[in-house]
Amino acid sequence: MVNGWRNVEQFHKNEGHGDIRMRVVSAIILALWPISLLAAPTISGISGTVSSGQSITISGSDFGTKSTPTPIKWDNFESGEHGGTISGWDLTYGNNVKYSNVGNRTGSSLCYAAGVTTADDPSNANASNSRITLNSGISATKIFASYWIKWNWGEITGGQIKHGVHLCREYPGSSAPRINTVLYYSNNNPYWQGTGTYTPGGCSSGIDSCTLWGSANMYPTDTWVQVEVQIEQSTADLEDGSLISWVGKSTGAMVKVVNFPGNICLRKSDADYNYAQIDIWTWAGNDVGDGYSTTIYYDDFYVDSSWSRVIIGDASTYDNCTRREVQIPTAWDTGEITVTINQGSFGATDTAYLYVVDDDGTPSSSYEITFGESAAPTTSKYTITGGKCNGCQ
Repeated sequence: MVNGWRNVEQFHKNEGHGDIRMRVVSAIILALWPISLLAAPTISGISGTVSSGQSITISGSDFGTKSTPTPIKWDNFESGEHGGTISGWDLTYGNNVKYSNVGNRTGSSLCYAAGVTTADDPSNANASNSRITLNSGISATKIFASYWIKWNWGEITGGQIKHGVHLCREYPGSSAPRINTVLYYSNNNPYWQGTGTYTPGGCSSGIDSCTLWGSANMYPTDTWVQVEVQIEQSTADLEDGSLISWVGKSTGAMVKVVNFPGNICLRKSDADYNYAQIDIWTWAGNDVGDGYSTTIYYDDFYVDSSWSRVIIGDASTYDNCTRREVQIPTAWDTGEITVTINQGSFGATDTAYLYVVDDDGTPSSSYEITFGESAAPTTSKYTITGGKCNGCQ
């Protein structure tokens, strides 16, 4: 029995030591886990020629994965002819849904001209609407969109104009959850407008009053302005969704005009769930009278069901960029991304800065590039042979 008790005693001693070892290992794992989980993307090099339409490969780490590398839609509207009807979308609606070569951005020869004429009578909806639609095979709870807009009230001196990216389940029809931007003539200050009775904490009157875009006159007349938005659908009646948007003008860094990172309710019920339709929508009206016209211009529209993206900006710090030209991914892995270059308004030999943004919306540090230059893949002076590092100190 003495030997038996000794065996039991020794077992408990070993068990105690094992328990201590396990606690130490667990503590190390827990300490290191957030570092790995929250690591920002890092760019180590590129290969290829940095020029419009060319393909480059970006090397690095912590890019994350993207099951479908390509976006839902990229349209720079360069494929049409001036005055022709916009093509390449699932649906066009309205009397004036045209390509235009008037007053384009630097580096662009065509854009989308959305002509509208106020007509509160529903039978004249073709006049008051200009809409291009994607509604085939889309089911998204997460959206990133980027586009450029040039604004002018034209003959309109009242009412409102709905404009820009429009997300919903189906429109017309069961549109909720629905979100779009709207601008009233009375205050000239855009905001995100929602349908589906959203009531975030502290905003008892709903999403509209929560999402004014800073000060008035966010759209200077006849000036190209960039808009970006990140959206993630919330749980029904819970404030765990995201709505973040930025506006960039001709001077100064892009401004974060709305910032609800994971703390806004974007749907009322389980039935109001995914986004199945994406539009660039322009509508004018709201008791302003009939027959008043304007044209809103759009360019370089990009939309995806992931926040992961590649950006070329004009500053070495992401938040200091005055413009963030989105690039078109064709392949995506955690350590390597291939994109087709969208030069946007950058010049042929301009210096710029490359960024990779992960699906959490976290950007990498900048990687300096020069348009027109070619780069070869970065090779390391270290090699691994038989488990040994050759060239390591």
